[in-house]
Amino acid sequence: MIDLDTVRLAANRNRIPDSIWFALCVVTIFAMVTVGDGSGLTGRRHWTVMILLAVIFTTVIMLIADLDRPQAGLLRVSQQPLIDLLNRIGAPPP
Repeated sequence: MIDLDTVRLAANRNRIPDSIWFALCVVTIFAMVTVGDGSGLTGRRHWTVMILLAVIFTTVIMLIADLDRPQAGLLRVSQQPLIDLLNRIGAPPP
């Protein structure tokens, strides 16, 4: 049981490093600049491609950020199994 609690706490404490966030932002900016440059070279703007790319990158970054914070955001990790275990062994909840 102690090992399970350690794993749970480690999952809450381990976050995506800042260098990964920076690399993700650089890749996003590079992709957007490439699409803009391509539109400038051809002289035609592909609005559907630009909007779709922006929506996809935004969705991916928000999903990664949401998964990085298991106790906040849209996707939440329930603590109910741990509460049920505490009730079963008779310990007072924290």
